[in-house]
Amino acid sequence: MKRNIYILGNGFDLHHQLPTSLQHFQNIIEKKDKYGHYQNFGVYWTDFEEDLSNLDVDDIASEYVEGPDYMSDRESDRDGVIWQMEEFLSELTQIRKSALEDMVENAVAVLKNKDLIDDSIFNNNDIVINFNYTPTVEILYEHLPFYIHGRYDSDDLIFGFKNDSEEFKKSSVFLKHDPKSIRSLEIELEKEIEEINKDSTLSEEDKKSMINGLYMDMDPSQDYDYYIHEQGEAIYDFYKNNKKQYQYKELKDFLSDFNTRDEYIVYVLGHQMGEIDKEYFESIERLLEPIQWNITQYNGEPCDDDLIRRYSFSKKIKFTTIKDLGF
Repeated sequence: MKRNIYILGNGFDLHHQLPTSLQHFQNIIEKKDKYGHYQNFGVYWTDFEEDLSNLDVDDIASEYVEGPDYMSDRESDRDGVIWQMEEFLSELTQIRKSALEDMVENAVAVLKNKDLIDDSIFNNNDIVINFNYTPTVEILYEHLPFYIHGRYDSDDLIFGFKNDSEEFKKSSVFLKHDPKSIRSLEIELEKEIEEINKDSTLSEEDKKSMINGLYMDMDPSQDYDYYIHEQGEAIYDFYKNNKKQYQYKELKDFLSDFNTRDEYIVYVLGHQMGEIDKEYFESIERLLEPIQWNITQYNGEPCDDDLIRRYSFSKKIKFTTIKDLGF
């Protein structure tokens, strides 16, 4: 049996005139982020999610990390700088989260004022995977999709970037707080100590002096301050918490209900198919082995050669438009 798989991206909502564009999101977040914190720290929202990886954590640290009141007899006075940092970062998280929720709620409000378009476009055998949070296909086409990143009325919408930026990996916040980075420094130190100990031209006194120098240069605990460290740790956690929590298992469980003997044809409607969600598409290819991938182009623009080369199923790709598919 032949079955269709429809994969919906933001372009599908934009095709139905919903206010979910980058500009809509920017307008909302600019009203909430009154002091322009995100922009000041390197996030310009040229891409909804991936731009969060550009957060300049060292800028946050240099501007907001404070030393405590060491003269106070009360521990709470010294802990106050940690609480202030955590509260500031929580505020940044809430700005981004509430902006996303407001945009989705605005889109849903528009949807609820629209009439049913056509309940026959999707048939009962069709599989619909929705990367959007909006119930567009439910309201306008009366078909229930699988919400891979959460439905608009769920408690936590999945949002974020895929990989740490190279700038973040070079930051002092990363070097001081990432467990792997700390371990790599320790390994490097161990290797240099080993080389020094093997050097027969050095006296024991010279070896001890050189090794002590290495510890002074490489051991971050030499200038350790608990209150400064905890604020840096909070910034590190804030950055990491903006990474996307991928739903690979959930997608696999969903697809496991379908017969692998069926022939599947995929229609990607309004999804950029960028690197951030690539593994989702490859999972569908591995699990169901579709015979064809039909990918819609935005406004009929030429196909993306890089996109074709990016995927293992590139030879199965054909390009079309949402309008040509009857939507």
